[in-house]
Amino acid sequence: MPTDTAPFEVTEARAAAAAAAVSATAANGNSVAAGTVPVIASGPEAVRTAQDFAAWLADGVIERDRSGALPVRELASFDASGLLAITVPRKHGGADVPATVLAEVIRTIAAVDPAIAQGPQGHFLLVDVLSVLGPPDQR
Repeated sequence: MPTDTAPFEVTEARAAAAAAAVSATAANGNSVAAGTVPVIASGPEAVRTAQDFAAWLADGVIERDRSGALPVRELASFDASGLLAITVPRKHGGADVPATVLAEVIRTIAAVDPAIAQGPQGHFLLVDVLSVLGPPDQR
């Protein structure tokens, strides 16, 4: 299994804090508090972060695949990396990376663990849909 020394410092405490923030968000309808996840500002930074995440993720990939266990900690680490916000439009605080950068980020992670890379497909689709069709308070 991965260690707690990921480049984005994913720890059990941070994962618990992120889970608490998500629970609070669901309860009150507000967004997750600013500053809980790093903000990636550019395509090159997104690719570097994906490379760092993939290197961290490599430890334990065979055991995760064989066991079939839900990779909760690894997915929380993906979330904590800031990579899930890279397609958010710049005017809403994201990096607004093009599809080519998103493809490179996913390819980089999939080269190590395809199951983790596949997970956020729906998320990125929904971000695109909301950025085009969502009401202003959901952008």
